[in-house]
Amino acid sequence: MIGADIPGMSLLMGPPSDAAIAHNFQVILGGDIIGDFYGVDGLGKTIGAMPYKELGRLVPLQLIDHGSYSNVVLKWGRMDRNLLWRWMQEVEFGGQFRKDLVIMQLDRSKFPTRSFVIAGAFPVRWSGGTMDSSATTIAVEEIELAYHALEMVAI
Repeated sequence: MIGADIPGMSLLMGPPSDAAIAHNFQVILGGDIIGDFYGVDGLGKTIGAMPYKELGRLVPLQLIDHGSYSNVVLKWGRMDRNLLWRWMQEVEFGGQFRKDLVIMQLDRSKFPTRSFVIAGAFPVRWSGGTMDSSATTIAVEEIELAYHALEMVAI
């Protein structure tokens, strides 16, 4: 722990918070770590099948279409919010908004166990957390990304 060797620093820093332990996904955007996330929803690909009736066959053939990727939703409680907000604005104003990113799944010791490489991603929705001063948890924000390629890499 940084600062643990300074007398009295461990008392100031206290034990690791639940928020720090719960963020088990790290996202890298364009080579920069943008934050730790506690949830990633929607990673997936669907390959469709199209029935094709061929002349003379009683049972139609199933042809494969190219498939599609579902949007991915990143949920966080702490990160570089300005970076993601600027990215949303680049999409709105037509800049160079498609970016590649890496989502690393971490174990409880914060070591990567596998990673997902997402190509050509761009934000399509941002949602602010619920602002409740009486809540015992931190506000959770979300950003939803569309993309055109996904690869899973075991580490």
